[in-house]
Amino acid sequence: MFPVAMAVVVLVGVVLVFLGRQERIGSHDSSAPQIGDHFHSTYELYVCGEQVDPIPNDSADDRTGIHTHGDSLIHIHPFATTVTGTGANLGAFFDEVQLQFDDDTLELPDGRILKSGETECSPGQPGVLKVYKWASVSAQAPLVFEDHLRQVRLDQNRPGEGQLFTIAFMPADTPVDEIPRPDDAYLREYIGLPPADQPLDETPDGHGGTGTDTGGDQGTTGDSSTTTSPGETTTTTAG
Repeated sequence: MFPVAMAVVVLVGVVLVFLGRQERIGSHDSSAPQIGDHFHSTYELYVCGEQVDPIPNDSADDRTGIHTHGDSLIHIHPFATTVTGTGANLGAFFDEVQLQFDDDTLELPDGRILKSGETECSPGQPGVLKVYKWASVSAQAPLVFEDHLRQVRLDQNRPGEGQLFTIAFMPADTPVDEIPRPDDAYLREYIGLPPADQPLDETPDGHGGTGTDTGGDQGTTGDSSTTTSPGETTTTTAG
């Protein structure tokens, strides 16, 4: 009787492993970007009311295809399926550039580490980490992410478009219209060039500005997020 019972347990285990494998195969994420795609987004690090220098060029040690050339752009052309679809996200970017980033922590290029709810912007005013995402260069109002920040997607797939991100560490009650929309002039210039003409390693003058245009239409995306209309403030703090 015991050998029969053991055989049944083994058989059940084999079936469960097979079903799990089939579920993973059946749920393959085919959303953009995929291997062969080449998108670009611009980003800004905004800390306690000041723009921080962009992350330096890491293209010489690019392991995944989601990297930067020190030009305030995120270059998104996946080399592996681990960073395609929903895997192409801010977490993958920060892992590639080897800086800490999650709901509670932001490591800056100069080595400073900011902690949500702990690191103060001014005495008695701790900052919290949020991500503001303009889903295209034509979007004027951002989506506001207060948690699951690593999963914020890099998923623009319309020709001649790109996305904008402000990764902000500010006091929790900062109004959304005080968060700068990244200057998109260089991004617009860049995505309009043929690949052979794109100045991959140049740091242009005049990009990475601090415009505050948050009026107009909401950006739309498939991300799960909290949207904030112009002039409204969010009430949930990160961390």
